[in-house]
Amino acid sequence: MADEKQKIQEHLPQPKKYLVDAEQLKDMMKYLMTRPYGEVFSLMNQISQLKLFNPEGEKDVRKKWFR
Repeated sequence: MADEKQKIQEHLPQPKKYLVDAEQLKDMMKYLMTRPYGEVFSLMNQISQLKLFNPEGEKDVRKKWFR
């Protein structure tokens, strides 16, 4: 069963990934904060959980900034 599921997922198109700079992210959040809470809660939650882009493959980029 797990093998079948993995084979099916291999043939599905992979989701696209985008780079968003900090200024664009700030503008999106600023706009969403002007909308009614019920409309944007789940989207703002997803945005807040975005991971930092890490081209070097390090495990946690945030640690690097605090050194």
